[in-house]
Parts: sequence; structure tokens; C-alpha cells
Amino acid sequence: MSTEQPNTPAFESRRFESGRQSEQFWNEELYEIYLTLKNLLDKPENSVIGPQTSKEGALWLDRDNGGLLKYNDGGSWKVVSEDKFRFVSEILNPTEPTSNLIGQLWLDNGVLKYNDGSNWIPIKAASIDTAFNLSAFEQFLLISPLEISGDTVVDISDPDNLVNKYQFLLPSTELDKFFIDGLHIHDYDKIGKVTIQYPAEGLQGKTASAIHINPEKLQSIKKRIIVINKTNPIIPVLENNTEFYGISGNVGKLLIKTDDIITTQYKSIAKGIQLINGTDAQYDFVLAVTYKFGETRLKGTLSKQQIKLGGTNSVFIGTSTDPFVVFVQGLYLEETPLNYIYDKTNGYLNFQINTGLEISVIAFRTKEIGIITAVQEATSEGIITLSGNKTFEKPLVFVGGVNVEKSLADFRTEGDKIYVLNAKAGMSYCVVDTNGADSPENNAFIKSGIVSIPSAGHATSIPCTLEELSSSEQAILLIDGILIGQNDITRDIDGNLLINGLQANQEYTLLKEVQGRVLFNDVVNFSTIPTQLMDASMVYVQNQLISESSAVFATALPEKGVEGEVKLILQHNKNTWYLFSDNHWNELDDVENADLISNLNSASLGYTTSRHSVSLLQDFQDQECTIYSYRYANTIERPLLFKQLIAEEDQVDLKLHFTHGYQPGVNSLAVWKNGVRQYDIDEETSRTFTLPSDESEGDEPFSNIFYTVEPLEKQESKACEREILDNNNKITGTMNVYSTNIPMYPGIVKVFIGGLRQPPFSYKIIDPYTIRIVEDITTATEQTDKIMIEVRQDYQLKELTLPIAYAGQREWNTYKDKIPLSLIETGDFVMIYINGQAYGDEYTINKATNAITLTNRNITDRLGIDPIRQHFNQYPEKYIEWKQKNNKKEYPFFDRTDYITFEWR
Repeated sequence: MSTEQPNTPAFESRRFESGRQSEQFWNEELYEIYLTLKNLLDKPENSVIGPQTSKEGALWLDRDNGGLLKYNDGGSWKVVSEDKFRFVSEILNPTEPTSNLIGQLWLDNGVLKYNDGSNWIPIKAASIDTAFNLSAFEQFLLISPLEISGDTVVDISDPDNLVNKYQFLLPSTELDKFFIDGLHIHDYDKIGKVTIQYPAEGLQGKTASAIHINPEKLQSIKKRIIVINKTNPIIPVLENNTEFYGISGNVGKLLIKTDDIITTQYKSIAKGIQLINGTDAQYDFVLAVTYKFGETRLKGTLSKQQIKLGGTNSVFIGTSTDPFVVFVQGLYLEETPLNYIYDKTNGYLNFQINTGLEISVIAFRTKEIGIITAVQEATSEGIITLSGNKTFEKPLVFVGGVNVEKSLADFRTEGDKIYVLNAKAGMSYCVVDTNGADSPENNAFIKSGIVSIPSAGHATSIPCTLEELSSSEQAILLIDGILIGQNDITRDIDGNLLINGLQANQEYTLLKEVQGRVLFNDVVNFSTIPTQLMDASMVYVQNQLISESSAVFATALPEKGVEGEVKLILQHNKNTWYLFSDNHWNELDDVENADLISNLNSASLGYTTSRHSVSLLQDFQDQECTIYSYRYANTIERPLLFKQLIAEEDQVDLKLHFTHGYQPGVNSLAVWKNGVRQYDIDEETSRTFTLPSDESEGDEPFSNIFYTVEPLEKQESKACEREILDNNNKITGTMNVYSTNIPMYPGIVKVFIGGLRQPPFSYKIIDPYTIRIVEDITTATEQTDKIMIEVRQDYQLKELTLPIAYAGQREWNTYKDKIPLSLIETGDFVMIYINGQAYGDEYTINKATNAITLTNRNITDRLGIDPIRQHFNQYPEKYIEWKQKNNKKEYPFFDRTDYITFEWR
């Protein structure tokens, strides 16, 4: 019996032919995926229409249009991301994208931002796994306690010594400070930009804390030391943006505030904080450090460094191009690498000194050093032969390094040779000339002589008149070859110099400081550490904070303080401590408050800072030190330098201040004479310039001259481009239209006519090489009426011109006058022009009231006032006389419109 079934297909080998019919055998899910992705990589002939598909929601990668991912809406292809979110092609650019499309994304220095249509806003990612949430975007944040993140980790780098470690999340490991029970910790492991780890053993039973500070918006740091009132331990400083340190002895620990009523060291009250849990008994003082932040144009910076104390000291003397001499405790320090090394690149003088010594650095125009090789036996004189047949008019001679006590009177000069009594072959020498090489005004030498026995009733002194050395000039005095410290010299009413311990028959040489030639004069205490250029610092030694002397030192008592705050004033050569209580400052008596004063001297005088270094005032020996160096936001990298000179009428060769020079030929120097910009300046050297004589000055004995130096920024070969236009530049057939050889944009343009700065509304730039002057100057033919064009690529430069609002106006503020806050917050010198005439440096900026005030009343009292009207008001008889001469007509009195221009960065 046959088992064959007719018309039944054989199933032993199913075949799937190629072609669309085979797709029907896929399950429904796979088939849908296939249709969705089938055209993904197609390249159709017409990329506008796109590939053909019957599947709504199909995807296609449009590679002809930048790789846009598109979906099919049933009839056409649409961009998937359109109107949902947008990436900007310059997402990694360091500068802000120019387009402003809502939803665009941009990475700003590692921070992802989105565009809301007008501004770029940081995307604040909140996370349930961290206590920080939005903390990375806070300006200031005290995090205490700092919670452990995740599980304990094991460091297996040393298999024989496995260490358990806790991990912590910080807003920024680059910026933040980490503390354990108030001790500053720096030797943690930095895992990434937001994660650190620390051995678990060091955290048992202790509280971890962190402080986050955003230096980019930091504008100031205010430090105050408050004496703890043991019966009422309230610190009347608000918590906002403030960290508090308890100080005992000469160091301090961070005070921690937690939610645990047992471990927290203070609690909040309406007017500040109150110390609790016995904190007031642990410490004598509280140092309150308050940070101020604001929206700024230029970002602030932070630099951190860890060093071991007791090493090389450094003092900043600048990039001097002239030779200098170093004195330690008044003795000449021989110039060898074992004694000091000068780093010309950054301006530091590095040497080995680890105790408090007075260092002086004085520059001279001419100096020569060497070794004595010849001796005149008959007279026991060592012979110094100056190189190149040079002669020194008023030399100082130092022989034998620091071992020589008398080195000034025991020598004689003959031409290019100097004979030094008792000097032997092999001794080193240094010879400097105290007279200037180019003009008498550079002569530092006043006189030398022997101290005489004083007459009855008079102190031993060095005779000196106020004509020889004015009260405003600084004396440089050597006695028996030893430089006397500036603080050890006083003068009597006649100008004579009084020095403690001065005796008859001592030899002296008296000089005066010329053009800032004393580059450094101060006590170098124990360790002086070079830092980046900075405005403020925080210093921790062996994990504890030390106080900067600026927290207490002041030249005058401030108008207000907080209860318990202290200040130290130097007056009459005596340090006097003051305590603010009962709403006024009270002097602390040495006897009644001896213990308090002793504790204050130890606690508050930890270190001083300069713009380039930190100098410790106490001996911390070889301990670890951490320094946080802050540069405030809006600090100018290369600020405009300003100097005012008084020149005699026939004096045309002028000198720049010694502590800075300029680079000739790069348009960094600008000179004003009586407020008028000078075009013809002969830039002779980096220290001098020459003005042409001006016979039109008449009989005026002096001219008010000041100059500015704009240092070159990085990558700049010129500070600006300059061109002087005259009738040869005038375009024929036009009214006051001139052509230039330098392009006027891109860039910031300044225009001077007859040396007067012109506001923007007085001219119009037609194209990069054409400018039209709105005011008619066609009759100007003299050199002084030529037009100067300056173009600079400094886009930080801002300018504002305002009319004088009322007669005698001298103050402008952000509220009433609508001046921008950036003018008040500038870290640069403000150039001011009144009716185009440069004003000078007689102004003050008050950040508390957001105002700038001109302090020269001789000028401001005349603003907005008709000078003829003022004259007639002052002399009525002159007005009557004028009316009689003019047919009894009234003078057409009017209030003059004056303009003021501010220029700042």
C-alpha cells in the first residue's frame, strides 16, 4: 500500500530564493527592523528627494549633507534632530560660537552649555549618587561633612602592604581644598577631575570637609582676625562666602560646621556665627576669610604649589637691564653663584638665606667686577685696572666680599686705575659709579666725609641740608663701607641724618636714590618663595593655616570694624595694636594686655606677600608648605604704565622711571605735554626719549609732561599701528576725507586731531583705508593740527564719552550716570580725556559706591562753565566795562558743553 501523499511538497530541504518574496518568511519583528534600516546607507541620485521607501519611520544617513540622520514621515525625509536639539560644529572651539540657535550645545573649557536663544547656560547635571548636585557651578561652597562615595577601595600597588582607601567626590580637584578635622590635606590621590581618595585608617572617627572656590569670578579676598570673647563667643562675620579658622599659637585649623550637634564647631546666628562645643576654649582667635565674586570680563586664576621650607630664598627685583649690587645686613655680597643667582627671565634674585636678614639691592648705571692681579708693593695697594680705559667720576669700591668693613675712603683713582690700600692679589672687587652716565640729574652722589664730634647739646649726626637732599628724597648712606638700613635713618628739622650708634671719626658716603634705583630693601625672613603673579594667597604649613600680616596691618585705622577685630598700626616707629569694641577702636596697652599682644604677634604675623612671592616671617624650619596663589578676575596681564614728569621748558631729553623701560620702535610709548598728545618723539633708548623744543610755550617755566607705556602682550610685535595724516592724505574733491596706509579694522581705532583725543562721534570710518572727519579742519596747516591714527588689536579696550551733566561735575557712578561696572572693576590704569585733553592720574575709584571721582578741583570746577561768564561774575566791574564798550549789550551767557572720555580695560 502506497504511503505517498499526492500534491504534498517535500519538506526535507526548504530553500529561500533571493528576492523580495523571501522576506515574507521573517518573523514580524525582524521584518519591521529590516524595513526601517534597509535604506540607511543608500546614496540616491537625488539627495534632496532621498531614497524610495514605503516604510514610515525608516532611517537614512544623508552623507551628502554632513552626515545628517533623517527619518521618513510617510512622504519625505526629515532631520531626526531638527527642533529637538542641535550640535554646533564648533562645539570644541575655545571661543564662544557666533550663532545663537536655541538648544545648541557648546563645550566651554570642559563645561557643557546650551543656548537659550541669547546666552550660553551651563547644563547642571543633578545626580542622586552625590551630595553635590549643582555644587560644581557654585562660586563658594563649604562641604562638611564630606561623605564617602561608593565602597572602600584597595590600593594594590604594593602587594605586601595593601591599603584600604575611601573615595570622595569634589566639585573640582584642581580648585578645591580638602580637610580632615580642620587640617589641610594635600597628599591625597587625585583620581580624576572630581574624585580623590585617602587611606581609610587616617579617617577613622574624623570628619572630612572640602571648600570649593571658583577663582574665575573671584574679585577680592578679605581677611580679619577677631579676638574670641570667652564669655560670649560670637564672631560677627556673616557666613556668606566665608571660611573660618580657629588660631592657637601661630597656626590655625578650619572650623567645621556639620548637621551633627556633637561634632559641629559653630552654628549660624543672625549677625554671624557662634562657637559651640568648647571651640572657644581651644582657640584664642578666629581668622575669617571672605571671598567676593562677580561677573567679570577676564577670568581669575589659581596656582597651587607644595614645597619643603628651608631651601632657596627668592626676592623679586624685576627684569632690570642695569647692573646692581646686593647687600646683606649692610655688607656687600660677593657675586658668585654660591651667594646668589639672578634669573633675568622672571626677575627673581635667588640665594641661600634661612634666617631673617635685611637685603638691599641697588642698581647703578655702570659696574665692573673682577679679581685683583697686581699689587704696588711700595704703598701696599692693590691695583684695579678698569676695562676699556674707562674712568669712574664718583666710584664706590668694594673689595673682599662681605669681609670688608672699610672700603670707601681707602682708595685713590688715577685715570683708569684704582689703588686700594692693603688689598692683595686674588681678592675680588666690585666698582660702581654713583654718577649718571648721561646727565647730572642721574647723579646719586651727594658727599662723603668724616663724622665730627658734635657740639654741646647736639646729637652725633651727618650734616645734610634740605637743599642737598629734600624731605621727599630717599637717602642711601654707607658708614665705614656698610649700607645703613632705611628704617635706621631719621632726619632732624634741618635735614641732618641721625643714626643710632653713630660715632665721631667714622667715614660716611651719602647718596640719594635716583629714578627708583633701590630695587629691593626689606628683611627676608626665613623663607621667601616665588609664586606666579598674584593678588592674594593662602598659605598652609604642616597642614595648618598661617596668617598673612595684611589681615591686621594697616597704615591707618579703618572707619569701621567688627566686634573683637584687631589692627596693627605703625606710628612713631612703634607698633600699636587696636581692638574694635563698643563701636570704636581701643588702643591695647602694652602692660595691661601684654599676653594678648604677645599672642597676636605670634598668631597674625605669619607671612607677607608681594606680587611675585611669599615671605615667611617666622621660622617653620623644614616643614611642608602649600601655597594657593590667586589672581583676581579682571586683573590685567600687562597693565598700562603711567608716569608724570615736571620738565623745564628747555629740557627735551627726558628719563623714564628706572623700574620699567620700554621697547623702542614698537609703538608702546605715548607722551603728553600739558595734556596734548605729542607726535614727534625720538625714542633714543629703552630708558630715555626726546621731545622737540616748543618755542610757543612763551615764558612758562615748566611743562606738565606724562607718558604711558603699553607693554607688548604675548605674540605681539607692536603695541599698535600708527600713522600721521596731513594734506597729502586728503582725498581730492571731498570734505575732510582722508586715506590711510594702515587698515583701520579689524581693530580698535583712536583718533587724535592736534594732539587731542577725538570721541567716536567726531569721525566716521568709511572703509578700512578711508576716514571722514566730521569737524571741519580744512584750515589746519600747522604740524600740531595733523591727525594721528592708532589701531590696536586689544579688544579688551573699552571707551565711553559722556557730556558733563552739570557745572563742576567730578563724580560718575553706575546708577545715575550709567557708567559700566567694568570701569569700576578694571585692574588697569584709566585714561581720562576732557574735551580731548589728557587728564592724568588724579582720580579715585570707590567700589563700595561704584563711582569714579576726579580729584583735581582746579579742572573739575571749570567743567560746564563759560569761562567768560565766570570771569565777569568774579569781577563785576569788568562786566560793566565790557557792556560800555559794546553798546550796553548783554553778554550772551551760556553753559558750555564739555565732554569726558574714559578709556579702560
